[in-house]
Order: sequence, then structure tokens, then C-alpha cells
Amino acid sequence: MMEQRRLRFLCCNADCGKEYTLQREVSRLQVLLVACPYCKTEATVDLAPYAHAIKPVMRGQESQAQVVQLELPAVLPTQAKPQDVE
Repeated sequence: MMEQRRLRFLCCNADCGKEYTLQREVSRLQVLLVACPYCKTEATVDLAPYAHAIKPVMRGQESQAQVVQLELPAVLPTQAKPQDVE
């Protein structure tokens, strides 16, 4: 399931280093491509480390199903975009 969220990013460019917000559709295990609006540096954000499996509890039933939930920090760090990503 994808949802629109306003996310806050930290620019990976050492000369810039500013925080900025962008609205993005996010899913559980996704790599976002972003560009800093101040210095135009392109970067990536891997959401996989923020995904946590939770087991829903339902009364009277033991379920083996797991749900993956994103627990994102207030500011997402970015990494320089690899040359082979477009």
C-alpha cells in the first residue's frame, strides 16, 4: 500500500547541509530519489532500515500474519546518488 506523506530530508552535500521537505508516495521497502531544492544535489534514501514487522493480535485467534510498518525519524538522512541510478 502506498500513501502520500510529507517527509523531511537532510541534504547529503557537506557544503549545503540544509533540511528540506518533500511530499512523496512511500511504501514499505523502497528507495526514494530526491533532489535538494537549495543546491540541486540528487540523493537517495533507503526506507528498508525503518521497516519493522509487527504481529497483529486478534482476540480468540492466533495469527501467523505479519504487517510491515514504517517508523521514520523526524529527519531522514540522504546519501549521494550512485552514478548507475536513474
